[in-house]
Amino acid sequence: MSIQRTPRILVVDDEPHVCDLICEVLRRRNYSVDRAGDGREALELFKEHMHDLIIADIRMPVMDGMELLQAVKQIAPLTEIIVMTGHVSRESAAKALDLGAYTYFVKPFECLELIPLLTLKTLEHQNLLRENRRLVETLRGYVSEQQQELVTFEEIVDGLSQMEDPMDLMGLLLRRVGRELRAGGVWCWMVRDQLLLPFHYQGIPGPSSDTLEPIRLGDSVVGVAARTGEIETVEDIGSAGSYPWIVEARRAGVQTVTATPLVYDGHAAGVFCVCFTAEQSAVHRNDDRLVRFSKKIALVLKMIQMVRELVVKNEQVEKAQAMLLQTEQLSAQGMMASGIAHELGGPLGVIGMTTEYLLDSALEMDEVRECLGVIHERVEEMNASILDMLELTRNRAVTFREVDLHPLIERILRFLKQKFRQQNVEVECQFTERMPRIEIDVRKINQVLINLFLNALDAMLPDGKGRLRITTGVDNTGRECTVDVEDTGPGIPESDRRRVFTPFFSKKADGTGLGLAISQQIMNDHGGMITIGSGSDGAGARFTLTLPVRRKDGRRMETGGS
Repeated sequence: MSIQRTPRILVVDDEPHVCDLICEVLRRRNYSVDRAGDGREALELFKEHMHDLIIADIRMPVMDGMELLQAVKQIAPLTEIIVMTGHVSRESAAKALDLGAYTYFVKPFECLELIPLLTLKTLEHQNLLRENRRLVETLRGYVSEQQQELVTFEEIVDGLSQMEDPMDLMGLLLRRVGRELRAGGVWCWMVRDQLLLPFHYQGIPGPSSDTLEPIRLGDSVVGVAARTGEIETVEDIGSAGSYPWIVEARRAGVQTVTATPLVYDGHAAGVFCVCFTAEQSAVHRNDDRLVRFSKKIALVLKMIQMVRELVVKNEQVEKAQAMLLQTEQLSAQGMMASGIAHELGGPLGVIGMTTEYLLDSALEMDEVRECLGVIHERVEEMNASILDMLELTRNRAVTFREVDLHPLIERILRFLKQKFRQQNVEVECQFTERMPRIEIDVRKINQVLINLFLNALDAMLPDGKGRLRITTGVDNTGRECTVDVEDTGPGIPESDRRRVFTPFFSKKADGTGLGLAISQQIMNDHGGMITIGSGSDGAGARFTLTLPVRRKDGRRMETGGS
């Protein structure tokens, strides 16, 4: 998504050198940047300039970042705020996010490039929210006046949802207008540049719309109505020109032609034209009704335009989600790459020492064979690790196949064991002996498990003794199996448990908020589910994966060992 104007950013920090650094980085990216030394000064600047984004320190004199955040959100709820602190804690970060901050980062800055990247991501998110709100408010404004008209708002929405081409709803509405007015003909033209292009439809009594052709603005009664924005009437159709549709209408007995502009957003988007015979004009012609019907038709045109805009916006959102999904997957794969590097480091060290021993020593053939045997064993060990890594990260089409679940879990844990060791986390596995073989997409379930394991690691402080417990089970019917992933972190508050599966919800500074949303979708695709609760001792978080033990055709899985 592109941002059309130059965004204005306010940087707030009581440390001048920090302000200087951030302002310089952002100005190099061509942002307009203001600065303030405390929250009160920042609030006054914001009231004057209404900045698009505020980057503020949490701890400041006079008015701190939390107070500034609350004050700004009361004035302009859509203004985005990024908080920064050199005294990070889960409590202060979570409080800032709860109050409406978009994200946060920690001082000192490990990577200055993170600042413009977070800025761009935040502004793109804000731009999308503002555009969606504008569309919704515009739609409500057009609907608010439509209460007792020919076609209700509910009928319009229902029609838009059921028709493949939204313009089909226009044909439906024109047919109903024609019947309501008892008109000899009802036609419609749409304004495109300096031309009026005819809208062709079927089902209106009278001259066929197939005879319609483009009209220049200002030409004939239709072109004049589009140019002036006023209702134009020709009492004698013989004086209205020689367009084929006028000739055919005259032959059909039409005498009067009334052209009503379809006005929205202050300009004519088209013209709604009604023809009457002499008898029809005397009995049924009513300019007030024509104006009401023209407003309804203009509303439909506006809704069709908005539907098309929303389709474009949704496509942009889907592209953005796909990019974030790729980022999430790359992050997980990067963690796995760290694991594989550690997994290969040991065997390579043994191979290196053995090779040096062979080169530096005069050995008997038996000793040489023994050394080569050691090298061969380590090469096989590395090859197995590489094959396991490829199995975890291979990008292939969705494929369901029968597998043993326990080796799958063990393979992932093996590649993450260095990370567990670094954070002083103990891994405990309690596998049921009754676990059957189940039919899953291995790559997708790998993704779910990796995401849960990494989330658990992030939740447990690196300076404390943590425990990750993985428990598997099978229900009494033998139809479902479960995997519990339980950590000893702070747990997830009840208020957040429904939100954690919502796309883009995250309280991690570098989180995309897509991991659990994607995991839930994967579980749904497998006919299973993912639920959240507290740990067995009341602390920490527990995620439970439930998977069916039957194929989609209803046949029972082949049972096997763990």
